[in-house]
Amino acid sequence: MRRVSPDRPPVPLMPSTPDTAPPRWCLNDVRGIVCTSGGAQLIVSSYYTHQIVQITVDPLTKRSTAMAVIAGADRQSRTVDGIGLTARFHEPRAIVFDRAPTTKPESAVFIVSYGAVRRMDLTTHEVTTVRFKYCGAGTIDPYSLVALPDGRLLVGCRWSLDLVDPVSGHSERLAGSDASGVKDGPGRTALFRSFEGLVLFDTERCVYACDGLAGVIRHITLPPWLFERS
Repeated sequence: MRRVSPDRPPVPLMPSTPDTAPPRWCLNDVRGIVCTSGGAQLIVSSYYTHQIVQITVDPLTKRSTAMAVIAGADRQSRTVDGIGLTARFHEPRAIVFDRAPTTKPESAVFIVSYGAVRRMDLTTHEVTTVRFKYCGAGTIDPYSLVALPDGRLLVGCRWSLDLVDPVSGHSERLAGSDASGVKDGPGRTALFRSFEGLVLFDTERCVYACDGLAGVIRHITLPPWLFERS
């Protein structure tokens, strides 16, 4: 991993000692990352080793002082709930903090992986699968996600943007369909090729989406009813 400042060359992040470093393959095709507000902890997903890695960073030097695999097993690709190294991931991708009002800030994360949305408690390292009824055809294939302030998730699947309530299990399609394409339009009439990344913008009333296979950035205005919960 590398840190880049506008006025200086990249600074490599190095583990302090071989004893604290995880195996050299544990960071293989990093797809997701979150950082605590103080900048001291990074949680990243290693796509090809199917693991979640925690990196401790010195806030002054911006160099890592420790790295540890906190969930998953090296190149064992399954979806299995459990605690820490007993849990299994299948190609973990994007990571976001759980923003539910009932959850302590930065104490848990949601992670999308092949065919599943997972939740991980960063204190106990317990990994659970979010159970919800997918509103599309076939099985869910999530690529990206963002968390809303009320705890619900916007999940970017292969060709659609879906709203997921991780507590009730309710889901609803907001944009896109079960077909691939590149077409602007309202809600489910629009077509997408892949949701490789999502970011909230404009007081969280819209999102920008990386439509990776199409090579474009899409702007999606979220429906007003999304913010009218009693």
